[in-house]
Amino acid sequence: MKHPFRRAWVACVAVAIAFAAISAPALAQDSYYREVTVDGRIYVFSSEKAQKTWEASKELAVGTVTRPGYGLNGETVVFDGPASVDAFNKKYGKTDAPPTDVKAVDYKLPFDVKYRMPGLRLTFPKFEMNWVNRAQFRYTYEDPDTNAPQSDKGSFRIPRFRMKWDGWIYSKELTYELQIDVAQVSSTGTNILQDANINYDFTGGKKAFQLKIGQFKAPFSQQQLTSSGNQQFVDRSITDAFFVPGRQLGLQLWGQIGPGGVADMIDWRFAIFNGNGRTVAANDNDKYEYVARLAFSPFGSPGYSESNLESYDFRMAVAVEYNNNNRKVLTTDPPTGTDTERELGASLVIKAARVLFVYGEYYSQTVRNIANARTRSNGFTAQAGVLVIPEKLEIAGRYAQIDPNTNRDNDLRKEIRGAISWYMNRHNWKLQADYGQIRDQNANGANGEKPKNDKELRVQAQLLF
Repeated sequence: MKHPFRRAWVACVAVAIAFAAISAPALAQDSYYREVTVDGRIYVFSSEKAQKTWEASKELAVGTVTRPGYGLNGETVVFDGPASVDAFNKKYGKTDAPPTDVKAVDYKLPFDVKYRMPGLRLTFPKFEMNWVNRAQFRYTYEDPDTNAPQSDKGSFRIPRFRMKWDGWIYSKELTYELQIDVAQVSSTGTNILQDANINYDFTGGKKAFQLKIGQFKAPFSQQQLTSSGNQQFVDRSITDAFFVPGRQLGLQLWGQIGPGGVADMIDWRFAIFNGNGRTVAANDNDKYEYVARLAFSPFGSPGYSESNLESYDFRMAVAVEYNNNNRKVLTTDPPTGTDTERELGASLVIKAARVLFVYGEYYSQTVRNIANARTRSNGFTAQAGVLVIPEKLEIAGRYAQIDPNTNRDNDLRKEIRGAISWYMNRHNWKLQADYGQIRDQNANGANGEKPKNDKELRVQAQLLF
């Protein structure tokens, strides 16, 4: 009877030895613990493999736990995982529970960032900035009315590459605008500043009574107030350079008023400027330029954008304008300059039938030279276009004329031009081409001599981003 018990005892001993042999490595692994101090930091390992990996690469695997000031003398302690935290706590009598989950820190920016089409918008609690870039790439083929060699030529150009920042600061009633044109560096030196102004709305966002101060466009000419990026043709009419004051330095009172359904029925503007152009440090004399404009839109404003890409059924605006600018400088020897005694303008804009755009503007000007001799001029622009594919493909035509001196004959300057535009994303991304001629009766002399007809082809791609 003793033999069966002895055999059973031997079997139990064998099982125990086998179990011990199998469990020994695991127990040894679980009991592994090392501390390594480097540059004032304590690295704690509960795995020999983790330690050797760290010694070879100085990098720890995912799951590392870092506790600043956790050492006995305030050292930063880096653990290879929760098990080493538990072992460290037991060794030094700490009571912190080992972490069960290690999460990445959730960082939140102190401002909101959005990309619109086009441009980037950054919004802070007391500040907002919109950043839009506009690039125009143009090819122009010129065919002047001359037999001079190499007169016919084609040129690649970047007429505009503008960066614009605008938004509000402190409150939405206080807005700002800054625009530069880096393409101007090659043609006008460092005079790249286009717009730089602040504007305050005294009516709390209703836009009824506002004050703008800085550098901006004088409120004269519908086509000038329409951005060069929102044109129906590759560029503006010939009347723009002759009659329009463009950007100036000064201040403007302005606003929009109307009944509840048509809040922009009346657009009024009155401005006072130095009158000697943009980015000029001082007035050239003791006079100022005075500009006023009044626009009436009974069915809602068609906006300052050519083509009917908004698909309006019917919008119309009628405007009248006034400009006075005395630029006589009497302190020079001899005196210089001219006095634009009176310049009047009237414009009409129609957007209709979801595809039609019509624009016309008339100018009349009286100027005195330094000898007080008067010259009266007038001119007009008329253009229209239709979207043959709504919001995509448009064809347009333009006729413009300048009479630089109404007391002289045979000195008219005329522009006739046709255009085709493909809008991939309205004015933000478009391809345009126009062809036409500028007929100058006075170029080869007056009194019926042969006028000069210069032809021109322009192709332009524009991108706002």
